[in-house]
Amino acid sequence: MEKRILNTINLIEYVSRPMKKEDVLLLYRINNVTPERTELYLDFVKSLFNLITSTYLGDDVMGDKEMKKHFNWCWTKVLSGFRKEHIYFDDNVEMYSYFNSLFTEFFYNEDDKSDDNIKELMEFWVDSFRYEPTKTKSELETFFDLYKLFDKSIHV
Repeated sequence: MEKRILNTINLIEYVSRPMKKEDVLLLYRINNVTPERTELYLDFVKSLFNLITSTYLGDDVMGDKEMKKHFNWCWTKVLSGFRKEHIYFDDNVEMYSYFNSLFTEFFYNEDDKSDDNIKELMEFWVDSFRYEPTKTKSELETFFDLYKLFDKSIHV
């Protein structure tokens, strides 16, 4: 019983207690995280997010097949836009799969596509890619996973 309580406390701390500023900055250095790349990756996400949400024709018009085509069109268009700026995101299957799954689950399959509901998804991204030294262990782990996913793909 005591072990369960300790595990619960550890989980709560992992999810809610901010790490020390010095520790976060050290982990940024160790993982080669830069504010410029963080901002660039967030720009990519914002571009994809805005294109998907602004060009989606609606559930009454688009079935599963059309949703897949819509995502692919948006993905290709965003990659092309960055290419014009000489920023190349290789056709990374892992990154594509991650965003495809994310938008399928949290946008395309979501019944409530109201602005307020959609805004929450974008706020997740902004919070995740916020380059600041106040993060919980959980937030930092998510951030590093996403950052590394982008790092595998980018060529400038």
